[in-house]
Amino acid sequence: MGRDVRRLHALALTVVAFLLHFTWENIQCPLFFKHGSYDASLGSMAMASLGDVVITWALYATVAGVSRRWRWSAQGWSGRQWFTLIGLAIAIAWAIEVRALANHRWSYKALTPLLPGTNVSVIPVLQLLVLTPLAFWLADRLVRRLKALPAGASGRSR
Repeated sequence: MGRDVRRLHALALTVVAFLLHFTWENIQCPLFFKHGSYDASLGSMAMASLGDVVITWALYATVAGVSRRWRWSAQGWSGRQWFTLIGLAIAIAWAIEVRALANHRWSYKALTPLLPGTNVSVIPVLQLLVLTPLAFWLADRLVRRLKALPAGASGRSR
């Protein structure tokens, strides 16, 4: 795999993950969260989304390590890859929520759905479970489409 493809994939995954998480954060925060020491401005949502991008990359790199293949997401995903991704996504979301709740960074509104038997919202867990594989898939699709463009079709001259 060429260096240009790796760079393109890195850029695509970063941008796609940011856009997905930024949209999610701005939709769900006002509906389900009360903010304590955490500022809920657009700037703060952007910072939270950058943190989500870091988590996306940590998950990607971990599954790549398990797979022993950097571009593992460009092919069919194995059960082991899914198990690793889902297990880590749940653990990370859980840890972030437990810590934020303990430090009073935010709390939940009454209508926030909780994971059964816990005080942790299902919303951030779903965020990582849904948006992370979606970001991997969309980034791979974008890279495939961009690689298929004829030379010079990107608008850049060489």
